[in-house]
Amino acid sequence: MLEAGLLAVTILLSTGQNLLCKLFTIKYPGKSVDAASVYALITGLVTSVVSLSLNGFSITCSRLTLILGIVNSVFGIILDYSVVKISRSGPYSLQMLFIINGGILIPAIVARAFGDSYSVVKWISLVIIIPAVYLACYNNRDSFTDKKTFFTFCVLAALGNGGFLSMLDIQQRLTGENEKSAMLAVSYLSIAVVSAVFIAATHRGKLWDAFRMPATPAALLSAGGGVG
Repeated sequence: MLEAGLLAVTILLSTGQNLLCKLFTIKYPGKSVDAASVYALITGLVTSVVSLSLNGFSITCSRLTLILGIVNSVFGIILDYSVVKISRSGPYSLQMLFIINGGILIPAIVARAFGDSYSVVKWISLVIIIPAVYLACYNNRDSFTDKKTFFTFCVLAALGNGGFLSMLDIQQRLTGENEKSAMLAVSYLSIAVVSAVFIAATHRGKLWDAFRMPATPAALLSAGGGVG
């Protein structure tokens, strides 16, 4: 039951974070790529600082964990950009269906490769939770603005989420749970750095233009950083 409870909490947090990202994306006045970069930069910075602070800003990080964290940031960037694209092109309920399934099935395949498998209780919980999340997110007023874009980036979001979570699992298997915070910090800090570099490169001389937004998207961005 504890395993099922933790799974439910994880899915609910993911649902909440994606909802905040969707709302931010809709309200953000700029391009999708700028929305993704700003969101990734802020959530990446906040999460990396929190991960470091939980260990008193003193953590152990082997070379392998550093490499895994940098590789993991690629999956994180794919996920962030994909979520922004699908947030502007289709229903939230289907968005979450792809993201959650990707975050479950891909890590399950990776775990199987290491000789592990999900328990019966966990699979039963998923059968109950996933449809419940879909129904909770469903809104009959939602519509597609671009089906091809929506489903293309839904698949990429599923791969990004599944890859990100799988890399976290692989790190713990290879270098131990004591480097978990280091892995998170490196992953999210790398996402933030790449996002910052991209913003600087695409807004030469006008760096802060990407951060100029009304109060509503600013509040949603702050909330998203907190949940992230």
